[in-house]
Amino acid sequence: MTTQLHDAYSIPLEAIDVSDPLLYQDDTWYPYFERLRREAPVHWCRESRYGPYWSVCKYKDIMQVEVNHQVYSSDGAISVLDPPKGLERQSFIAMDPPRRATSPIWKG
Repeated sequence: MTTQLHDAYSIPLEAIDVSDPLLYQDDTWYPYFERLRREAPVHWCRESRYGPYWSVCKYKDIMQVEVNHQVYSSDGAISVLDPPKGLERQSFIAMDPPRRATSPIWKG
């Protein structure tokens, strides 16, 4: 599903897809996130070119997700695209504890 780019407030909430690359290519993403923060800070996108996904758009909600690894996990994936074959690697941000705490990146 491609988001209508002309006005973030003219479409139903369920039609908003912030994974649409045109939002960023055309630098029109801000009103969509503004609307989501106001009306649906935890937003389910049922249809996108990448499949269904949740958007968490407010700082406190993001922080709740970040620190509650028993309920929310980054282990499956955190990006909308799979890396090209042969370039797969574990991303620090996609690690849940205890793997994150033992990562050489974390030990710095």
